[in-house]
Amino acid sequence: MEFVTNTELRKHLGHYMSRVQMGGKRFLIYRHGREIAGLVSVGDLDRIVEFDKLSTNTLFRDR
Repeated sequence: MEFVTNTELRKHLGHYMSRVQMGGKRFLIYRHGREIAGLVSVGDLDRIVEFDKLSTNTLFRDR
């Protein structure tokens, strides 16, 4: 995972989006020295959502 500031991301959004889409890169976005968000591909996002659904179902099923 790579790191980028909010300001840098805004200046070069197209560049970073291409790196995510074509190169499979992931970015952790910082503002004022604090982590605020992540930039990931749609495929990564789909996996995160699916994992979240499975985790939630497991939590409620085990109760």
